[in-house]
Amino acid sequence: MGGWTLLIKSLGLCLSVASGLWLGKEGPLVHVACSCANILMKPFHSISRNEARKREILSAAAAAGISVAFGSPIGGVLFSLEQVSYYFPDKTMWQSFVCAMVAAVTLQVRSVILV
Repeated sequence: MGGWTLLIKSLGLCLSVASGLWLGKEGPLVHVACSCANILMKPFHSISRNEARKREILSAAAAAGISVAFGSPIGGVLFSLEQVSYYFPDKTMWQSFVCAMVAAVTLQVRSVILV
């Protein structure tokens, strides 16, 4: 999940939604969120070398992607709990919830500012 994947996935998501095709935006938004998190982790070697911490951050990113797609942070956390991680400690659940809330609030504020 690098920069090239992020660029192509974002472009494909924009074009498919703009074309009016009956395609879901939820899956690509999760992938875009995880790609962004992966790119932002690369400069921090202490995080990128620790696989457990990397999984926690990617779980939070997946929760943020679902939160943005549906506008439901709790749904994002539950999706992340069910699909992304096979081991989900309480600490990760709270981190995912905070990340999903920040993403949902940011989307709401951004939509108010742009209108």
